[in-house]
Amino acid sequence: MRADCKKGRFRRCRSRNVSVACPIIWVELRSRSGSPDVTRQTGAPVLDKSIRATDLQISLDDANEAGLFKWLIASFLMGKRIQAGIAVKAYEVIIDKHQRDTPRKLAHCSHRELVQMLGEAHYVRYDETTASRLLALAIKLNAEYAGKVGNMVEASANRAEFEQRLADFEGIGPKTVEIFMREAARVIF
Repeated sequence: MRADCKKGRFRRCRSRNVSVACPIIWVELRSRSGSPDVTRQTGAPVLDKSIRATDLQISLDDANEAGLFKWLIASFLMGKRIQAGIAVKAYEVIIDKHQRDTPRKLAHCSHRELVQMLGEAHYVRYDETTASRLLALAIKLNAEYAGKVGNMVEASANRAEFEQRLADFEGIGPKTVEIFMREAARVIF
């Protein structure tokens, strides 16, 4: 699908009846009358709410380490300008299918392997940089916090300091911190 993009406005694609919001890749198909037609989606599931940890079968009960790491990876993937359904699929491919569910396992993955995993999930717009940043996240978490999100919590005096520690990871910005804390804050603070 190709659309002519300018300055973040909606533009019509000449070859299809599609509106594309630029620079974000959210796609909304429209019926001939011009109203949104949610029955004709592009293959990604229609997500009408924020994705929660429980939607991904992640348990954050008792601030368990496995759940916190999985939610951090899911938040990292969803924090990028990409469709939520694609981010969820990327999470499932990396964590469930390829079982890279700990910082150590993720760090032992090659850049090329991660790019292939992201490609499997059609997470292709940012696949190279996302793969690099995921590896950097796993390596830094292993090196500075013994591979545990809980150690980051213990090293932080308060929530603001913990959020700053999260933001210090390459590729984690305010949106990723917001997504992660939306679910994790209730169990770690």
